[in-house]
Amino acid sequence: KNDEIIHVHTSISDEHRITVHRSGAEMAFAKWTLPPQQNWPGDALPKFITSHDSKKTRGYPALTAEAGGVGRRVFLGKTDAAASHRAGLVQLFRIQQADQVKYLEKRPPLTPIIQLTLSAIDDGFLTDFFDAAIHESLTKDGRVDIRDAATFAERAADARGTLYETASENAALLESLLEQREKIVTTLEELPGDPDSRLDLELQLAFLFRPGFLQTADIFTRYPRYLKAMQIRIQRIRNNAPSDLRKLGEIEPFQNRLSSKLLESEDIGSAHDLIEFAMLLEEFRVNRFAPEIKTPVKVSAQRLEEAWGN
Repeated sequence: KNDEIIHVHTSISDEHRITVHRSGAEMAFAKWTLPPQQNWPGDALPKFITSHDSKKTRGYPALTAEAGGVGRRVFLGKTDAAASHRAGLVQLFRIQQADQVKYLEKRPPLTPIIQLTLSAIDDGFLTDFFDAAIHESLTKDGRVDIRDAATFAERAADARGTLYETASENAALLESLLEQREKIVTTLEELPGDPDSRLDLELQLAFLFRPGFLQTADIFTRYPRYLKAMQIRIQRIRNNAPSDLRKLGEIEPFQNRLSSKLLESEDIGSAHDLIEFAMLLEEFRVNRFAPEIKTPVKVSAQRLEEAWGN
């Protein structure tokens, strides 16, 4: 019409290509899926498998915790696979060692005051507390990778005898974390200086002790450092508030991105990649505000950019 040239778009968007690729890979991995059962599902799980498509997509086999027992499937994301496998191991132990779990649940090694404090944060804290103790006992605090029935049976037999002791040790660590949290809350109420620094600390503390926080991987080794770094930062704000604001300027671009994505998430507890990034950001906070506390991994603004891109 009127010599107007109409362009017909035949190209496929990158988003569509990714969706098609993921769908194809998921179909290729579907044969690994097994329905929930009361025993270890199938054979040993390799750490990863590779599809036969042109991209040689990697998949990560893992256990799955379901209402009817423990199943198996392949995940395209390593972080999601690790979280599912952890839940599957815990579920299988709960099924096969029900008497020992019941004993722990009837006699939780938590004082009434601690239980009351935790219930105000998260009404599901007890289940997460027990699950953390089960997983730690099974895997020797993450040092043993359980990927077959024989290893699980061996570790479960050992965990029966150490479960209550592990839970008791974790209870003491948890009590210490809550005491540090209370100290920070008190000092923040009296903190002078720019309100932006105080607000950032308040939001950081609220995130660390969010509902479901006991599901955080390695919580009892990570949180003591994070809380100690917060206390050091508070002391330094008293002495040099402008310096704190300059360092906060390095944190905020990443924090704002993360907060935006978390707000979009329907279930933060299932946003495993975001939580993993959040923990890396916590390490960056330690690095900037309390560099005398060593971080277990090298962290920088560049590494955060790379992690966000991935």
